[in-house]
Amino acid sequence: GATSLKVSFDRKDLRLTDEEISTFPFLYITGHKDFRFSDEEAAVLRRYLLNGGFLLADACCGRQTFDFAFRREIKRVLPEHSLEMIAPDHQIYRRPNAITTVQYTPAAIMKMKTPTSSPMLEGITINGNLAVVYSKYDLGCGWELKPHPYGVGYEAKSAISLGINAVIYAMTH
Repeated sequence: GATSLKVSFDRKDLRLTDEEISTFPFLYITGHKDFRFSDEEAAVLRRYLLNGGFLLADACCGRQTFDFAFRREIKRVLPEHSLEMIAPDHQIYRRPNAITTVQYTPAAIMKMKTPTSSPMLEGITINGNLAVVYSKYDLGCGWELKPHPYGVGYEAKSAISLGINAVIYAMTH
Protein backbone atom coordinates (compact mmCIF):
# COMPACT_ATOMS: atom_id res chain seq x y z
CA GLY A 1 0.00 0.00 0.00
CA ALA A 2 2.43 2.74 -1.00
CA THR A 3 1.71 5.89 -2.97
CA SER A 4 3.90 8.48 -4.64
CA LEU A 5 2.37 11.28 -2.55
CA LYS A 6 4.73 13.34 -0.46
CA VAL A 7 3.63 12.95 3.13
CA SER A 8 4.44 14.83 6.29
CA PHE A 9 4.25 12.81 9.45
CA ASP A 10 3.78 15.91 11.55
CA ARG A 11 0.57 15.86 13.47
CA LYS A 12 -1.37 18.56 15.15
CA ASP A 13 -3.53 17.87 18.16
CA LEU A 14 -6.60 20.08 18.03
CA ARG A 15 -9.64 20.70 20.10
CA LEU A 16 -12.86 20.81 18.15
CA THR A 17 -13.35 24.33 19.44
CA ASP A 18 -10.06 25.60 17.96
CA GLU A 19 -10.83 28.25 15.35
CA GLU A 20 -8.47 26.70 12.79
CA ILE A 21 -10.37 23.38 12.72
CA SER A 22 -12.15 24.36 9.50
CA THR A 23 -8.81 24.69 7.69
CA PHE A 24 -8.13 20.96 8.04
CA PRO A 25 -9.76 18.74 5.39
CA PHE A 26 -9.25 15.60 7.47
CA LEU A 27 -9.72 14.86 11.15
CA TYR A 28 -8.85 11.65 12.99
CA ILE A 29 -10.16 10.53 16.36
CA THR A 30 -9.31 7.42 18.33
CA GLY A 31 -9.31 6.31 21.91
CA HIS A 32 -9.88 3.62 24.49
CA LYS A 33 -12.34 5.25 26.85
CA ASP A 34 -15.77 6.78 27.09
CA PHE A 35 -15.94 10.42 26.04
CA ARG A 36 -18.56 13.09 25.50
CA PHE A 37 -18.51 16.07 23.21
CA SER A 38 -19.63 19.31 24.80
CA ASP A 39 -22.60 20.93 23.09
CA GLU A 40 -20.20 23.41 21.50
CA GLU A 41 -17.86 20.66 20.25
CA ALA A 42 -20.79 18.71 18.79
CA ALA A 43 -22.04 21.85 17.01
CA VAL A 44 -18.58 22.62 15.59
CA LEU A 45 -18.09 19.04 14.38
CA ARG A 46 -21.55 19.06 12.82
CA ARG A 47 -20.82 22.29 10.96
CA TYR A 48 -17.42 20.92 9.87
CA LEU A 49 -18.92 17.70 8.48
CA LEU A 50 -21.90 19.38 6.81
CA ASN A 51 -19.50 21.78 5.09
CA GLY A 52 -17.43 19.05 3.46
CA GLY A 53 -15.03 18.00 6.22
CA PHE A 54 -13.97 14.38 6.69
CA LEU A 55 -13.64 12.42 9.93
CA LEU A 56 -11.87 9.08 10.27
CA ALA A 57 -12.38 7.36 13.62
CA ASP A 58 -11.38 4.03 15.06
CA ALA A 59 -11.65 2.32 18.40
CA CYS A 60 -8.06 1.95 19.56
CA CYS A 61 -7.33 -1.71 20.29
CA GLY A 62 -10.97 -2.37 19.33
CA ARG A 63 -12.16 -1.14 22.72
CA GLN A 64 -15.92 -1.48 23.16
CA THR A 65 -16.07 1.45 25.56
CA PHE A 66 -14.84 3.81 22.84
CA ASP A 67 -17.07 2.10 20.27
CA PHE A 68 -20.19 2.77 22.35
CA ALA A 69 -19.10 6.35 23.06
CA PHE A 70 -18.33 7.15 19.42
CA ARG A 71 -21.64 5.76 18.21
CA ARG A 72 -23.52 7.78 20.83
CA GLU A 73 -21.62 11.00 20.15
CA ILE A 74 -21.74 10.86 16.34
CA LYS A 75 -25.51 10.38 16.65
CA ARG A 76 -25.62 13.59 18.73
CA VAL A 77 -23.54 15.37 16.08
CA LEU A 78 -25.56 14.10 13.10
CA PRO A 79 -28.94 12.93 14.46
CA GLU A 80 -30.48 12.71 10.99
CA HIS A 81 -27.75 10.31 9.76
CA SER A 82 -26.73 6.81 10.78
CA LEU A 83 -23.53 4.86 10.54
CA GLU A 84 -23.97 2.20 7.88
CA MET A 85 -21.65 -0.50 6.59
CA ILE A 86 -19.70 0.79 3.61
CA ALA A 87 -20.53 -1.38 0.59
CA PRO A 88 -17.67 -3.58 -0.67
CA ASP A 89 -17.78 -1.87 -4.08
CA HIS A 90 -17.43 1.66 -2.63
CA GLN A 91 -14.64 3.86 -4.01
CA ILE A 92 -12.89 3.92 -0.63
CA TYR A 93 -11.94 0.29 -1.20
CA ARG A 94 -10.76 0.88 -4.78
CA ARG A 95 -8.19 3.70 -4.82
CA PRO A 96 -5.25 3.59 -4.67
CA ASN A 97 -5.36 0.07 -3.21
CA ALA A 98 -7.90 -2.43 -4.50
CA ILE A 99 -9.10 -3.90 -1.20
CA THR A 100 -11.38 -6.90 -1.41
CA THR A 101 -10.03 -8.84 1.55
CA VAL A 102 -8.23 -7.87 4.74
CA GLN A 103 -6.51 -9.66 7.57
CA TYR A 104 -7.63 -9.21 11.14
CA THR A 105 -5.61 -9.78 14.27
CA PRO A 106 -6.14 -13.09 16.09
CA ALA A 107 -7.90 -11.19 18.88
CA ALA A 108 -10.34 -9.68 16.38
CA ILE A 109 -11.09 -13.04 14.80
CA MET A 110 -11.80 -14.51 18.25
CA LYS A 111 -14.27 -11.68 19.01
CA MET A 112 -16.17 -11.92 15.73
CA LYS A 113 -19.43 -13.84 15.75
CA THR A 114 -18.72 -14.90 12.18
CA PRO A 115 -15.07 -14.46 11.18
CA THR A 116 -14.63 -12.68 7.87
CA SER A 117 -11.91 -11.45 5.56
CA SER A 118 -14.03 -8.53 4.32
CA PRO A 119 -13.23 -4.99 5.43
CA MET A 120 -15.83 -3.76 7.90
CA LEU A 121 -15.80 0.01 7.81
CA GLU A 122 -18.92 2.02 8.56
CA GLY A 123 -19.69 5.45 7.24
CA ILE A 124 -21.99 8.40 7.07
CA THR A 125 -22.64 9.89 3.65
CA ILE A 126 -23.50 13.57 3.30
CA ASN A 127 -24.27 15.11 -0.09
CA GLY A 128 -23.13 11.96 -1.88
CA ASN A 129 -19.72 11.69 -0.20
CA LEU A 130 -18.50 9.89 2.87
CA ALA A 131 -18.07 12.45 5.62
CA VAL A 132 -17.43 9.97 8.44
CA VAL A 133 -15.57 6.67 8.23
CA TYR A 134 -15.55 4.57 11.38
CA SER A 135 -13.92 1.28 12.29
CA LYS A 136 -14.80 -0.57 15.46
CA TYR A 137 -11.71 -2.62 14.65
CA ASP A 138 -8.42 -0.91 15.43
CA LEU A 139 -6.52 0.73 12.58
CA GLY A 140 -3.97 2.84 14.48
CA CYS A 141 -2.06 0.00 16.12
CA GLY A 142 -1.52 -1.53 12.69
CA TRP A 143 -0.11 1.78 11.49
CA GLU A 144 2.51 1.63 14.27
CA LEU A 145 3.95 -1.62 12.89
CA LYS A 146 4.45 -2.92 16.43
CA PRO A 147 2.92 -6.04 17.93
CA HIS A 148 -0.28 -5.48 19.90
CA PRO A 149 -1.21 -9.05 20.87
CA TYR A 150 -4.52 -8.09 22.46
CA GLY A 151 -5.50 -5.55 19.82
CA VAL A 152 -8.86 -6.25 18.22
CA GLY A 153 -8.20 -4.84 14.80
CA TYR A 154 -6.62 -5.12 11.40
CA GLU A 155 -3.20 -6.60 10.79
CA ALA A 156 -0.64 -3.93 9.83
CA LYS A 157 -0.69 -4.37 6.03
CA SER A 158 -4.49 -4.20 5.92
CA ALA A 159 -4.63 -1.25 8.35
CA ILE A 160 -2.12 0.67 6.25
CA SER A 161 -3.99 -0.01 2.99
CA LEU A 162 -7.31 1.05 4.54
CA GLY A 163 -5.72 4.17 6.01
CA ILE A 164 -4.12 5.20 2.72
CA ASN A 165 -7.41 4.72 0.89
CA ALA A 166 -9.28 6.76 3.52
CA VAL A 167 -6.80 9.65 3.22
CA ILE A 168 -6.90 9.58 -0.60
CA TYR A 169 -10.70 9.46 -0.54
CA ALA A 170 -10.87 12.39 1.89
CA MET A 171 -8.47 14.47 -0.19
CA THR A 172 -10.22 13.82 -3.50
CA HIS A 173 -13.89 14.17 -2.54
